Amino acid sequence: MTKILVLDRQSPFPVQCGHTLRVFHLSRELSKRHTCFAAFFPGQHVNSKLDNSGLNEVFAKTWHLSAMDGKVSWKRFLYPLECHLAKRFNPEFWKRVRKEIYSIVIKEKIDAVLICGIGMAQYLEGISVGRKILDICDSSVLTRERRFGLEPMASTGAWLRRNIYLCRAKRAEHNVSDKFDAVTVVSPADLHCLLQRNRNKDNIYLVPNGVDMPYQKGIGISQERAVIFWGVLSFSPNSTAIRFFLEHVWPLIKEQDIRWYIVGKNPPTWLQQAAHEHKGIELTGFVDDLPGFAASVPIMVNPMQIGSGIKNKVLEAFALQRAVISTTLGMEAIQAQPGVHYLRAETGPEFAEAIIKLLDNPELCIELGTAARKLVAEHYTWEKAGQTLEALFRIPDKKFT
Repeated sequence: MTKILVLDRQSPFPVQCGHTLRVFHLSRELSKRHTCFAAFFPGQHVNSKLDNSGLNEVFAKTWHLSAMDGKVSWKRFLYPLECHLAKRFNPEFWKRVRKEIYSIVIKEKIDAVLICGIGMAQYLEGISVGRKILDICDSSVLTRERRFGLEPMASTGAWLRRNIYLCRAKRAEHNVSDKFDAVTVVSPADLHCLLQRNRNKDNIYLVPNGVDMPYQKGIGISQERAVIFWGVLSFSPNSTAIRFFLEHVWPLIKEQDIRWYIVGKNPPTWLQQAAHEHKGIELTGFVDDLPGFAASVPIMVNPMQIGSGIKNKVLEAFALQRAVISTTLGMEAIQAQPGVHYLRAETGPEFAEAIIKLLDNPELCIELGTAARKLVAEHYTWEKAGQTLEALFRIPDKKFT
């Protein structure tokens, strides 16, 4: 049994977003056969009972690393492209956190470390441990390039900031695999991006996300004429997708007696205003029982325009046996075939046509949903993802310090 320390910038529980969803579930799978520990920076939720119960389910011990304090060095203005920000601009804080991590490694006799996010990698510098696995998850370079390609440039200053952040991301991902025993990403597109930027390509691996099939039971198709979208609504790829649907799809279907349910927390102001103006749009907020709520909605729409990584909402919809309509980008990380597991649509008219087609053909909804659920059961469960990650802790290789 291996002792694994999970390092993250925030508590893996409660699950608040796609990042914590991945960290928590992968850690839970590792904890079934190994002893897992966690260290993370404190946040606003760390003292809640829910946090402690969720963390104690997975981790033998948890630690709150020191919070950032003191003034950040003015030298940051001299090094705008620096990617190791804490070490360069707040060295005392960097040393303190690194010392805390080193103390955990020695005291608990840690065998391996799972670093969640490239920003946490700087705190492992110089610390010797059996194996170091870096989970980048989504490539920041790919995410920023896609976002910048779609969003309009507001000013010269905005253009400069965008390119500074992009250059930082490129420097951070350049040859990062040299420093770790393995680097993992969530999708084939992210894998391709990392392979292009690293000379050591043999230790970069694909570890997709998953769902818990025993708990995500397939449900029948409702006859309600409705579609649904869910996710964290303040997340830029989600809000961009919703705006696309609102501007290019909704005008084509709103007179067809169709309801559009938008599920999730933190809706932007413009979306709240749109829901107020259109009686067919229902902004539900966060829903505790998403499977139960989705039982009344036959179609999940996924009109993603930007972003990278895997779309957890699609895996969830597949597991729930929903009929899904998606852009190609929204499916790029999932081995799903259009017309077999989902319907593909890129433009407003294509989405509208696909929605009407499915609402008028419940049998097609069932056919797509059944095939999609089978695909998830075979390839996209947290158990399978955990097994893939666990194997990387056992691969014999040279040690990095």
